[in-house]
Amino acid sequence: MIGANTFQFTKNFLRNLAILGLVLSLIFGLSGCQEPEKPTVPDPTETSPVTSSPALETATVEPTFTPLPSSTPEPTPTFDISSVEDWGSGRLLFDLEEHNFGEKIHQGIYELDLETGTLAKISGAGSVLLDISPDHLGLLASQEETLIVIDLETGTSQKLAGDYFHLSPSGAKWDHSTNTIYYLTRDGSEIFLARVNPANGGAERLPISSAIAVLSADRNTITLGIGTCNPFGDCAISELLWIDGGGNQIASVEVSESIPLPCQRPSDFVYSEKDENGGLSLHIRPHGQEQETVFWSLKTEYADCAWSPDGNRLAVILIDRNWYSGEIQAYYFQLLIPAINEILDLSRFQAPLDLVSWSPDGRYTAFTGTAQNGDGYQIEINLFNINSLSVTRFNQLDQFQSENYLTVHALFWSP
Repeated sequence: MIGANTFQFTKNFLRNLAILGLVLSLIFGLSGCQEPEKPTVPDPTETSPVTSSPALETATVEPTFTPLPSSTPEPTPTFDISSVEDWGSGRLLFDLEEHNFGEKIHQGIYELDLETGTLAKISGAGSVLLDISPDHLGLLASQEETLIVIDLETGTSQKLAGDYFHLSPSGAKWDHSTNTIYYLTRDGSEIFLARVNPANGGAERLPISSAIAVLSADRNTITLGIGTCNPFGDCAISELLWIDGGGNQIASVEVSESIPLPCQRPSDFVYSEKDENGGLSLHIRPHGQEQETVFWSLKTEYADCAWSPDGNRLAVILIDRNWYSGEIQAYYFQLLIPAINEILDLSRFQAPLDLVSWSPDGRYTAFTGTAQNGDGYQIEINLFNINSLSVTRFNQLDQFQSENYLTVHALFWSP
């Protein structure tokens, strides 16, 4: 009986075990036929921690006035002057001086629209025009000891210095090739040469003293007049000095019998002389050379001169004076071409000629001059077309008439 029960138990156990194995195999088989779980896709709106970066912090940087580097970066003018089609339709910029019993009264800075003949005032009394910016849209000017740049488009001004040596006959120039302004600064009784970058206001003094005039600044070469000035602004130049932008001397010339002319160049000393017979001559002498180019003239003296933008022609104004009274009898305009030693006489129009300025394209020259008007004086402006030899006259400027002697101190072009 026990054996039969044992056999029956074993039989039932094996049957149940087989059923359990069958059920398990069906379960595992069905699970293998199910669709696999999709992978997790990151939300495209979420930023990956690998590519994320912390938020930028905005800081206010205060301007600092640091010394300029020895090599100033090239300027980036906001206006391309070569895009001007006709400078004869542009504007002339100039300042006006009135002489009253030996005192110079600065009446202000003006602009003349060459197309319409309209006259407008840019800056008030006391302003002196010194130079123009590389893009011809800014003016370098002074008001007593304050040196400023006037923006012609906005009418605003930027102060560059408050210690400008305003007694100088030519105390500041703008080097267009480096966008650097060189000016004379006064510290007590001492006069120093300084330079400033108008873009950021960074300024520094150069190791130059005894200069009383900045005659030119071009291609990183500065021409200085060395001498003395009295408290009334009467200055005497005894030496000319050429330096580079770092203050290193390039050349120097002592002024004795020669008369330095306003058209100095980085590579040349330009001057006039009179021989023992009174013969007048203009000389262009390269630095370090004895050989020079000489132009002879039968006139009395040179009033002004200016190099053309390409540097190949020199515009000169000559005058004849009465040998007894010294009064001016006639004006003459000539173009000198040093490369071929040629003189072109362009004295075809009769007008007072005191100051000459070339248009940036070299097609025009503008002249200012003082003429007598009854018992008084008036300023006349003439525009001369070099190619057509035609003249446009602006000699009815009622605003520029006075019983006192009037003159124009500086003359520049703007589009």
